[in-house]
Amino acid sequence: MKIAFLADPLDTQYAGIHVFCKEILHAIDQLNPYHEIYVFRSKQENEFKNLQEVVIPIRKGIPGHHRVRLFSAFPKYIKQNQFDMVIELAHFGPFGLPQSIKQVTYIHDLTPITHKKFHGIASQKFHKLMLPRILKKSHLVLCNSEQTRKDINQFLPGIEDKIEKIHLGISDFFKPAFDANLIKKLKISAPFILHVGTLEPRKNIPLLIASFNECRKSNSESNIQLVLAGKPGWGFQDIIDAKEKSSYKESIIITDFVTNEQLRVLYTHAECLALPSYYEGFGLPVLEAMACGCPCLISGEGALREVAGEAAIYFDIKNTNSLTQQLQNILVDKEQQLVWREKALQHANTYSWKNTANTFLASLEKLAAFS
Repeated sequence: MKIAFLADPLDTQYAGIHVFCKEILHAIDQLNPYHEIYVFRSKQENEFKNLQEVVIPIRKGIPGHHRVRLFSAFPKYIKQNQFDMVIELAHFGPFGLPQSIKQVTYIHDLTPITHKKFHGIASQKFHKLMLPRILKKSHLVLCNSEQTRKDINQFLPGIEDKIEKIHLGISDFFKPAFDANLIKKLKISAPFILHVGTLEPRKNIPLLIASFNECRKSNSESNIQLVLAGKPGWGFQDIIDAKEKSSYKESIIITDFVTNEQLRVLYTHAECLALPSYYEGFGLPVLEAMACGCPCLISGEGALREVAGEAAIYFDIKNTNSLTQQLQNILVDKEQQLVWREKALQHANTYSWKNTANTFLASLEKLAAFS
């Protein structure tokens, strides 16, 4: 087949969907598939061996041009060059393609629909208007978890037969990596609790800060720090306010964006990863942390229990005491900490991007064979 992967997030994003696009495409590239595969993006990078890049630039002087291209330049190129299949890796577009070209969309989560308060009005309206059309026209809808599949079915009943779940993987890069100098460069000077993710309301970070405050208050001799690794996102001011109101604000470190090299060192050195999210469509930081042997304390909301299984410690996000108690337990009991580190490493070994890529390609081939 001649296949187009629409992969703008490679160049326009930096968090979860960017990681997904990069990892799945590189894993497919390493499989050396016999299909003719093109990666559509906005910048020329030449980062693939067997996949070809098609660059359709985003014009900065034209508002919303990154979207406009999906109605104009993308479909024009795809039709002129006679592609058999188009895969949208971030669930939007392209538009104006004939039914003869198989269209596949990948859904990461439906939080603009299911958890509206965590998104701006424009995003809510945009998804409510466009997503039903995209899902109905798609010949195949792929998603990352059973939770996301359930959300899609509830949002748009009647398309169950064309939805398939494909779990994400974990990069071989994430493994235990000790580097005390790097830790010092990030201004970390004591044992620390780690949170990884964009600083936004859905991550429920004020709860983590409140629990951190209680841990410090209950043990006056503790010098434990809280490290928030991630860029500020939509509505992050509440997180900044919670930090500033803390009596231990000097021990709360916001790193901003961190590289993968820094991230795996943070996972390795952390006492634990604490993730009190209201919802996760998958939860890649959990697998990354586990691959580095980091104990994980997570909310279990959304797909987190599905992804982490019995290898994580869960707490009730409606009860601040629940997270505080679990944090205190893992910080004090070093033997239990070692047990959870081993569980994490074993569980992470069950995930790989190679398996994800193989399953992904098999789904595309099945769609072509039975259409």
